[in-house]
Amino acid sequence: MTMGEDNVFQVVKAGEVVYELTGKDCDEDCVSGLSIDKDGKMTINGARVKTTIKPAVEVQPWPFSEDVSIPRTFI
Repeated sequence: MTMGEDNVFQVVKAGEVVYELTGKDCDEDCVSGLSIDKDGKMTINGARVKTTIKPAVEVQPWPFSEDVSIPRTFI
């Protein structure tokens, strides 16, 4: 998984984007970045995300299956 500077979160498998979320630009009052609350709701820059590519891989248990590699920068 990657979180780009362009407010796009992607899960990539075998070089192919299999899940993608897009967030809004951060204004001066927002907390930047991706967050997942205790209920599993995701926000980017403090706002709800838009699914731009629906999951092509299993994303359960939420937030992600064990098959999705989580980089150390997300932990």
